[in-house]
Amino acid sequence: MADIFGEVIQYFENTEGFDEKGIEALFKQVQTERNLSLKQLAQAHRIALTGGTASPGIYEVMASLGKGRVIQRLRDAIAFIKSAGM
Repeated sequence: MADIFGEVIQYFENTEGFDEKGIEALFKQVQTERNLSLKQLAQAHRIALTGGTASPGIYEVMASLGKGRVIQRLRDAIAFIKSAGM
């Protein structure tokens, strides 16, 4: 999942806007490219961003947190995954 988090970070760093529609479009693109369900993709991001498995919709959570926080929390998740040898 760290590689997907990295792709999402790269996309956000190279994109001006940061809203629910744009986030949803990115998730649909990743789902198609990686053959993942929304549940698989959203749950991993939900855990990385909120620390739990229950939250409002993932697009809403990401938009509410803001671009900077999302990027930082995904970077932290990547570092955790790598340090755990996953």
